[in-house]
Amino acid sequence: MNPYHYSPAQVEAASGGGHATPELERLATVLQRSPEVAEIFLRIEHRSLPTIYPPLSEAVFAATALVTPERASVLSQVRVIKGMLGDYVEWVMQGVEFVNCNCSWGCPC
Repeated sequence: MNPYHYSPAQVEAASGGGHATPELERLATVLQRSPEVAEIFLRIEHRSLPTIYPPLSEAVFAATALVTPERASVLSQVRVIKGMLGDYVEWVMQGVEFVNCNCSWGCPC
């Protein structure tokens, strides 16, 4: 289940007994049963938005979640993100070098 698929306003409407998908009903149930989640939920601004993160950030978070163990610490996940971003920057910079190449082989000269 992707918790970023639905906005807090949609979860709130489902909690009030509105028409909802099974995933949305599960999120509404979590909201109703957990005082901690309900307290955090009340602090959310921009309730109509499913997420405040841009698509590239979400892709990085998803990739990190795929390659780190479920029980990995936050610090481990941050290290993975830094490593992935470092590799990406290096890859982009190599592409810039290839674009600027003047030889017939297309390699960085």
